[in-house]
Amino acid sequence: MHPSVNHALSLPITRTGRLQAQAFQQQHPQPEKAEQVYWNTLAVWVVKDYLNLMQIPCDLEGSDSWSPLMQTVADQADLAISGLGRLECRPIFPGQTTCHVPPEVWSERIGYVVVMFDPTERQGHLLGFTPTVATAELPCQSLQPLDALLVHLNELVAARQSTAQTNCSLLYTNLNQWYQGLFEQGWQAVESLVPKPSSALAYNFRSIMDLAASSLNHQPVRVKRAKIIDFGAPMPDLSLVLALNLLESAASDLQSICVQAFPLQEASRLPADLFLILLDDQQNIFREVQSREIDNYLQIQFSGHPGEHFYLLLRYKDQEVIEEFMI
Repeated sequence: MHPSVNHALSLPITRTGRLQAQAFQQQHPQPEKAEQVYWNTLAVWVVKDYLNLMQIPCDLEGSDSWSPLMQTVADQADLAISGLGRLECRPIFPGQTTCHVPPEVWSERIGYVVVMFDPTERQGHLLGFTPTVATAELPCQSLQPLDALLVHLNELVAARQSTAQTNCSLLYTNLNQWYQGLFEQGWQAVESLVPKPSSALAYNFRSIMDLAASSLNHQPVRVKRAKIIDFGAPMPDLSLVLALNLLESAASDLQSICVQAFPLQEASRLPADLFLILLDDQQNIFREVQSREIDNYLQIQFSGHPGEHFYLLLRYKDQEVIEEFMI
């Protein structure tokens, strides 16, 4: 027997695993392909059993190796690890000192585990792991122990969590931080968005702001910030100011918010059929308003609990701009 087996972890091949391998094998009339699929399936099954013992969730149905069509077109033995990626599980046999790794599985894998099978036994021997391959014949003596696989998977989990936290901080505007004077890039004092105070644009803008302020039902504004929304090249003449007013609220567990959209051009009117849409955390429409030719601003007022997410969508013709917020 191969000397590496002395340091391998041996696991029994369950009856369910063997029956599954036989079922896949019978779907391929070519003997060579049928045998390949049989051992690939057992390799995946044994690795799955090991990871389940380590309480690492796997997704057999989400693995290409569990698809008869993919079995036909490629020599692959991938096991989908929930939330992380695909782990390739390659079978070898006694007497082999290298493991064949076909080029089609050199990418889109988070690692490779080699499993030795002796056809006279009913168990698989997990020889070791490597995070990457760059050759069709992987030397078995270069494999790392299974402990390295667990460390590798834990590092991937930590990296994904860090990336998710970073993406969240970049993708939404945290309104709670506004009370500490912390504002994300682009959110400015409303007055600073009009560069020339003496211009007609500034006069129109301030007139609209005064009109909008009178609609707040005399609720004191605690914090107010705005940003310019540009619909881009298809509509170079349409720029808007999106303003958020954080209002005083009688209930300590509720935040009142007033959202307003104004024109930022010489004309003091919004174009007809501009939509301001409030979406909930599942991006379902909660409220929407539509401009008419006579409107010079749009407004939505609502309340939410701290920690809740919502979206604001501005739509004009076939162009959309969406912003995410957390209260």
